[in-house]
This record gives sequence, C-alpha cells and structure tokens, in this order.
Amino acid sequence: MRSPRRASVARSRSHPCGAGYSAYRLAADALKCPAAGRDLGPRLEALATRLRQYSNTSQRPPSAESPYKKARQTSGSSPRRKAGGQPGHTGYRQRLLAQTDMCVLPPPPCTCGNTALVGVKPYHTHQVIDLPPIQMEVSHFVLQQAWCALCAQWTKAQIPPEHAAGYGPRLTALMGEMAGTHGTGRRTLQTFCASVLQVPLSLGAIQKMLDRVLQAITPHHEAIARQARQARVNYIDEIPWFLTTTL
Repeated sequence: MRSPRRASVARSRSHPCGAGYSAYRLAADALKCPAAGRDLGPRLEALATRLRQYSNTSQRPPSAESPYKKARQTSGSSPRRKAGGQPGHTGYRQRLLAQTDMCVLPPPPCTCGNTALVGVKPYHTHQVIDLPPIQMEVSHFVLQQAWCALCAQWTKAQIPPEHAAGYGPRLTALMGEMAGTHGTGRRTLQTFCASVLQVPLSLGAIQKMLDRVLQAITPHHEAIARQARQARVNYIDEIPWFLTTTL
C-alpha cells in the first residue's frame, strides 16, 4: 500500500500543474485544450519567468548558473556586434621572416595556348614555415690514463666541470622552460624527449636537469625579491575587483 506522501508525489507528477511539468509541457497542454490553457496561464507565466532569471536579475548566486548558459552582459544602447574582427580594427598578419630557401615559380602557359609571355614579375610571396630536422649534438669525452713510472700509479684525465652533468645548457634550459613555465609533467617530458628529440631519458635525469635550472635562477629570484621589498610602491594587478558594489 502506498504511503500518503508517495501518493501525493505521484499525483503532483501526473497533474498538469505538478512539479514534474515544465513550461514547455504546460504550453503543449494549453494548445491541446483551450479551457485548460486558461487555468494553466498563470502557472505557465510563472515558470517562464523563472527560466529568464539569472544571477544579475535575481537573488540566485552566480555559482548556480551553468558556465555555458551565462547571460551575456550587453548594454541596451550598444548594438549587437558580430564575432571576429570589427571594421577599422588593425589586423595582425604573419610577417615575412628571413628566408633560408627560395623557390621561384614561373607562370604556366596562358589559357589561350600562348607560351611567349612577357613582363614576368613577382606578384605574391607565399611563406612556408617548418622546423628543421632535429639532430642532437652528442659529444663523447674519451678520458685517457697513463702510467707514471716514477710514482708507479695511473694518471687519469678528469671530466671538465661544465660538462660533468652530462646534459648541455640548451637541453637543460628547454626542460626547465617546459616544466616551469608551461607546467609539463616529468613523464610528459620523458615522452617528448623520446619521441621528438629521440633521446631516452630517465625521470631521475630529468629531475637533475630541473634542479640545475632551479639552482641557476635562484639568485635572480632572490635579487628580484629584495628589490620588491625595498620598493616604495609594488606592482598593482590590473584585474578589477568589486568592493561593496564599487569597482
């Protein structure tokens, strides 16, 4: 046997004015039955009003709105603008870079069949930008040893201190740029080095390079921090914030 509460909920869902009905279903019922439409008119208007409510037109918090259905804030006096560049907007085109190769394309024969064309001159330059083939620079330091007959011991060459890490400054700086500035994870760096640079690296080797970068930039960060603490006016963020409804 149904409880009174469940029976009430079932009746409200089946009733045209119940909670299970939306404004669209009420409108469909109103079209089917004019007499019922007069009774559902106030209910339909109330639901339609709720659908038009946003955080800036009601007491609803902004967090209750979907990020894909937020109302676009436009002034009533300004006309609706089309998306994209506006008339009079300065465009930004890809500028021509210093060329490393050039291919001159002569015009084909005319459509009439004439091949004796005169006044040949360039009219457009099409630029193609690509990465060069990545070939890593690998240097092998062969350490030699020699026997000293006077001391009766081996004298061995030592690795230069600037090459003791095993990875050069450009590769180390690249790892620091990708991990520090762009937030790339260690395993993503490992995959990038193996697939793009064709250099298999362990996670420990990547971490050692990042530690070298941190050690190199720490004095500069400390100098910036000292300068900021001694400045009379520090940097002001350009992002506006509202304080008591005042910008």
